[in-house]
Amino acid sequence: GLILAALGRPRAIKIATVESETEAWEEGPGEAAGPEGLSDVKEWLAAIRDDVRLRVGGGLRLGQLTRREDMDHLHAALTDESCPHLQEAVAVACSRARDDRVRDWFLGRIEADDGDARSYWWWQGLSGQRACARARQAVLAGLDTVDATSLQWVIRTLMHNFLPDEDH
Repeated sequence: GLILAALGRPRAIKIATVESETEAWEEGPGEAAGPEGLSDVKEWLAAIRDDVRLRVGGGLRLGQLTRREDMDHLHAALTDESCPHLQEAVAVACSRARDDRVRDWFLGRIEADDGDARSYWWWQGLSGQRACARARQAVLAGLDTVDATSLQWVIRTLMHNFLPDEDH
């Protein structure tokens, strides 16, 4: 697609533009980074400790690759407090991989939020989960209190939690 866009094909240019805007909207705070040279988990973990963009990019890729049978592993990584940067990458992956245990974990963290700077990641993960009354309550409570950087994920979660009889 990028080659066709480089050749000036209008549809390819349009698709590449929309795709790049979507990726920019999904990327978290921080400068851009490339994943070159990441050959094993140890190296990947070292890299994501230093670069927010790698946590986002790695998490999105993980979310694309995750199958239903992988959710136990994602849940275990998400709840493992020993590696916060891995938790954040997994939270991004969970914005693409739905699991009610994961949703409940995010909600617990959000509801207990006492100014946690990491709530950005919890809201992002919650934004891709199935709707439920508890998530709706968390969104309504958070609309006035969340940090501005998390607001996009709160609004996305709100959109996923509209009730059928509500006016959109």
